Amino acid sequence: MKIAMATIFVAMQIIFAQSDSIETKILNHSFHSKSEIIAKGRSLLLEKFLNNELNEVKEIKNYLKNIEGENYMAFYHIEYRLILYWTNEYEELLNNVKALDSVATEKYYSRIHPLGDALGLQLKNKSKQNAQKILEQIQNAAIDAEAKGFLQLNFEAIINGARGMGGAFQDSLNVLADNFLKTYPKTEHKDYIRKYIRFKYGPGNWGFGLEFFSGYGIFTGELSDSYTNNIPFGAGFDIYYKKFEFYPRVYAGFNKTKKDFAYSTGVYRKGRLVETILGEASFGYVVLDNDNFKISPFFSIGKMSIEPSSLVTKAEDEEWIKEISMDAFAYVMGLNLNLKLGRIKDPYSNAEADNFLRLRYGYAMPNFSKKYDVSGNMHFITIGWGFFLRGSKREY
Repeated sequence: MKIAMATIFVAMQIIFAQSDSIETKILNHSFHSKSEIIAKGRSLLLEKFLNNELNEVKEIKNYLKNIEGENYMAFYHIEYRLILYWTNEYEELLNNVKALDSVATEKYYSRIHPLGDALGLQLKNKSKQNAQKILEQIQNAAIDAEAKGFLQLNFEAIINGARGMGGAFQDSLNVLADNFLKTYPKTEHKDYIRKYIRFKYGPGNWGFGLEFFSGYGIFTGELSDSYTNNIPFGAGFDIYYKKFEFYPRVYAGFNKTKKDFAYSTGVYRKGRLVETILGEASFGYVVLDNDNFKISPFFSIGKMSIEPSSLVTKAEDEEWIKEISMDAFAYVMGLNLNLKLGRIKDPYSNAEADNFLRLRYGYAMPNFSKKYDVSGNMHFITIGWGFFLRGSKREY
């Protein structure tokens, strides 16, 4: 027992001694990590930059870039490029832009980034204040006209652009970018410009909406001899892809019989309530779409049924209801006219939302089987309120 206790005591002494040794090593550690060196170097560089000591800025920048290695990053892209603009290192700046490919981007995000400080903000603010001076230095540099044009365009994008957030400046930047690409159609910078400088958004391919409606339905032929015209209530769900539209809709019309309908155990008298149900899967195509109106003809495949109203029948009446009910596949064609009540559009992304009134005319052609011994079609006009949402996509 004594031997066991002694063994445990010795083991604990060894563990505590090792722990104390590691703690001592950490506390007495005098080596500065790369992150610490980069943080202090960035702080010194910022001080020199604010004092306009650009030679020292260049020396510190070079030192920090040399110690980065595979795992650390001394500067964010925009910081590094703005420093190069200030130190007039245009060849390095052009090479840095050309090296920005998918591999370099992946490596950029996988490295240890600098700790938060004011370097980037100060570089951008002072660059904005001295923009004309820097643009003139580029113009006077001993580089070709294409390089000058690209460096000036890129500088404008860095200090004023909102990286695709839209607005008046982005519009003017897009014009400058387009002009540069027209002047130098074979430029090696065209992919960079299209990806990082020129931003324009338009409506997305997909949109969604919802509509609630009422209106009036008019029967023709023998249907008009058997039933009054109907007043519908209904709802539809809109799905849009580019200019194509898809509308699943349910039309529930309420009307009355114009004659008696006999069934096996009785008679459904003239003047009793009936329901005209039309379910549609409509396909449309937009032929006009502006800030005020949208027009789209459509074609539908659906099913029409006419049956005693559930408002006056009971569950136990199911058998005789079937005897005097009719249903058939139906084809529908017509036209939608949307009056836009108010469009909300994001000025940056061009995502949009509309409230609208929809006037819809349709001509339904049910294909009743011979057993019903009836023919006829239905005109209908509905007026609905709805809303519409469409996302955005980058056009270039």
